Amino acid sequence: TKYVIPDGVTSIGDMAFKHCTNLTEITISDGVTSIGDMAFSYCTSLIEVILPDSLTHIKSEAFEYCNALPEITIPNGVTSIGKYAFAHCDLLSSIVIPDSVAEIGSYAFLGTPWLALRQEENPFVIIPNGYKTIDEYMKIHGLGKGATLNIKNDLVQKTPPTPPQREEASEIDPLSSN
Repeated sequence: TKYVIPDGVTSIGDMAFKHCTNLTEITISDGVTSIGDMAFSYCTSLIEVILPDSLTHIKSEAFEYCNALPEITIPNGVTSIGKYAFAHCDLLSSIVIPDSVAEIGSYAFLGTPWLALRQEENPFVIIPNGYKTIDEYMKIHGLGKGATLNIKNDLVQKTPPTPPQREEASEIDPLSSN
């Protein structure tokens, strides 16, 4: 089933299309600025999503478990992608994230082939200009507590966490009375 969000709609509400398992294509008309929490989650047959240039926010779990979705292009103008927004999209191997995105929630791309590929690549990862939440970036890319990111221009180098240092044991003199 194909569906076009009609003109005049400005936001897609939370869970609006959740579990619409027969939905294969969705075109969201220009004017929509926000896609709500879980709006399209579990739309397991969804293979095409066309997002409008007016879009600014993709909220938490918006497309989670859209298992058939192979690609997504986030339009320029989107400033935030919520946590788990595209998590567990088993075929999602192509994602275009524009420079306008300033915040990506935790685990936004968890379990996608796209993220797996990024994690296998060399230690330099290009992130969009203006990216502001590096700690969220670290979570998304599987960097744990204690890891650091060295930022120079648009390049981010992953550095694994340093293991905790053991305190040097002082020598004990068994013959000492103290």
